[in-house]
Order: sequence, then C-alpha cells, then structure tokens
Amino acid sequence: MQFEISDAYLDPGWHDITVTPVNQDEQNYRIVFETDGNLITSIRIGKLPEVQWVEGCY
Repeated sequence: MQFEISDAYLDPGWHDITVTPVNQDEQNYRIVFETDGNLITSIRIGKLPEVQWVEGCY
C-alpha cells in the first residue's frame, strides 16, 4: 500500500490521507481518510474517479 497526504478540499487545516494499492489489478481503487488534523472525520472507499468526489456519488 502507498499513502499520500494532501490538503482537504476547501477546508484549511484538514487533510486527506489516500491509500493506493500496489497490486496492478487494484490500481483504480482508493481508500480516502478525511481528517480535521486530529481525528478521522470520514472514510471513502471506492473506484476512481468517484472515490475522489468530496460531495459523494448519489
């Protein structure tokens, strides 16, 4: 697994921690943990590009 930390969309001080599988067959999937800097506030799991949508997919 690979991890990437980035600033959360439009929320200063918040961060997204994105987990990317290293297995080639799973490269289109992600786990995204959104934090307020202290606690995990939400978790998104799914396939690209929808998992990156902060407003969710309905």
